Amino acid sequence: MEVWSKGLGKKTLNIYLGKGEVKTDGNSIFVEGVIEEPVWWEYRITMNADDLRDVFDIASKQATIDFIVNSPTARGLPLKLATKAMKFLVLYLTGVLRRTLRNRKKRVRPE
Repeated sequence: MEVWSKGLGKKTLNIYLGKGEVKTDGNSIFVEGVIEEPVWWEYRITMNADDLRDVFDIASKQATIDFIVNSPTARGLPLKLATKAMKFLVLYLTGVLRRTLRNRKKRVRPE
């Protein structure tokens, strides 16, 4: 992902989000990392549930689909995204199941 701000002048910075460390405080998700070239820059991106939904909304826009269909660099991307979506669903359902089981254990008190 390429980012730019007025403070950088004509320079742009490349952030490789997949290499960032993901943390949470229960209310937000933080992606933290370091850009080393052309300048050393530590970054922290804060997202909430609405932001994650917006990312998926952008992915399903017609302009995004047109880009994927017409870009030679995006070949294979739909299969990769589908694989990641399945992984997400399995991990999500596993987390829900674990939370449910944990809550049941808390409610059952030995006599």
